[in-house]
Amino acid sequence: MNGRPVPRLALHFLTLSLTAALAGCANPGPAPELPVSAVPTQWSAGGAAQPQSQSPTELAAWWRRFGDAELSALIDDALAHNPGVRSALAALRQSRALADVAAAALAPAWTARARPSAATAMAAALTTTSASGWTPAGSPTCRAACGPAPAPPRATPAPRR
Repeated sequence: MNGRPVPRLALHFLTLSLTAALAGCANPGPAPELPVSAVPTQWSAGGAAQPQSQSPTELAAWWRRFGDAELSALIDDALAHNPGVRSALAALRQSRALADVAAAALAPAWTARARPSAATAMAAALTTTSASGWTPAGSPTCRAACGPAPAPPRATPAPRR
């Protein structure tokens, strides 16, 4: 090296890089063996317990096969009170519209009015000129637009030291 000390940050970076490189080369060992569980024959594709023909009504009420009265009652209640797709879309559109109305109240409002202000009266007075092209400061046009002329500043005596 050229005699300058190595910064601490560079040493930390080098240490972390070497640690990460060596950790990537580590061998975790053989993979553990997973236990094998037997599948009941009634669940397999060729099982004898599976009925050969099922009507669409039986397939539509698949939960009834569990024989649980509480599950059947819950699903029947949900189907009875579940809105259709069209009414769900209408409710979604309504809620989005209400959200847009609520968000519009937070947006800045722009207003405009057509009343003449002091600035427009001043501009009108300045554009009204005499035949020579000049409007004197004491003219009625300027006094109406600008108001009374300000008083000249008074000289105040300097304080004595």
